Amino acid sequence: MYLDDFDKAVAVLGSPFGKHAFTGLLMSVRFHHAQVGVPRSRSRWDFLYRLLFRRVLRLRELKALLSTDPTIEPYAASRRQPEWHKVKSVRTSVRPCGSATVPKPGRPSVFQLAPALCSSMGH
Repeated sequence: MYLDDFDKAVAVLGSPFGKHAFTGLLMSVRFHHAQVGVPRSRSRWDFLYRLLFRRVLRLRELKALLSTDPTIEPYAASRRQPEWHKVKSVRTSVRPCGSATVPKPGRPSVFQLAPALCSSMGH
């Protein structure tokens, strides 16, 4: 579940799924950047965001919290509390197998070429 729009609400109100297990995805986690050396201006809200993030991690129903930020997993590994083991980084990449373009008249579309291209690339 994409949590970026309401992770703070989940931290305060609890799981939106009741007792059902779920995995979340966050793409804009920044509270830890100052601690891992990412150059950015420190936000006065980082402390609060870290507390709310940890409340989300403590939810029993949350099985994993994924992030596209490659610095979050090393940061989480440095924390001592057991709930931080739920945090994982995921790599993102753009593959031609997932691209879509509008074909020009008289030319094969990417949808016609994608299977051959993907199989030639081992996908």
